[in-house]
Amino acid sequence: MSPDPTGMWYDPSHPGWGMSVTQQGETMFVALFVYDGSHQPLWFVASPVLDAGRAWQPSDGFSGNPGELYSGTLYQTTGMYFGDEPLPPAMKANAVGMLAMAYTADNPRALSVRYNVGTTAVLKTVQAQTWMPNLAALAGNYTGGVSIHPCACFPEMCDSPISSHTALQLTVTAGSSPSTVQIAWNPGSSTGACRYTATYVQDGQLGALKGSVACDGNSTALPLTVSNLAVSASGFSGVANLPGFCPGSIGGVRVIQ
Repeated sequence: MSPDPTGMWYDPSHPGWGMSVTQQGETMFVALFVYDGSHQPLWFVASPVLDAGRAWQPSDGFSGNPGELYSGTLYQTTGMYFGDEPLPPAMKANAVGMLAMAYTADNPRALSVRYNVGTTAVLKTVQAQTWMPNLAALAGNYTGGVSIHPCACFPEMCDSPISSHTALQLTVTAGSSPSTVQIAWNPGSSTGACRYTATYVQDGQLGALKGSVACDGNSTALPLTVSNLAVSASGFSGVANLPGFCPGSIGGVRVIQ
């Protein structure tokens, strides 16, 4: 599922309702922590949650533009007491319904979730839980690559140094104002260095950049967005897009100095 939904999700209009999603490869594990009719804590798990092989349909209970549907069986579990217990009962998982979720084309980071427990059905649009931005962690020097192909959308840019580069030295520095950043690559090259200046937004575990990229030897600055931006102590990676759906990627391994 892309963007990767791994993380914590919540419904601002329903305090206390929460969902944890963990994606590994093509499989997702989903846990719901909710409350029963007596307002006592209750939780369910759905596993495995897999690609249903189709976009959602009106019969699935969703609205908006179609997105790929992911679904799995929802279980209620019982198990051992969380404290010491010499003879714990066997863990049991009873199927109680189904869970389905999908992104929409209108808002690729708003996740629509529909599940049922018996005859009770719930439909929500939830948001990723965000604690702090990864902007400060993004700064540094990297060895990596930029793969962007402007020819399909901008024929006049076919020979631009913005095109594919590998084994690059990328430098990420703070911008001139808060929440901005500059990524520079290809310094000293005969084809010209490029500088991408953008505004950073955090959404759950992932970030996004929106700005423009300009390269030496070419007077045209192009709007460029980077989505699915993952940042860690070892490096960063993201999906780069020029207008007109010209997909690419950008990323690097951090240089330890």
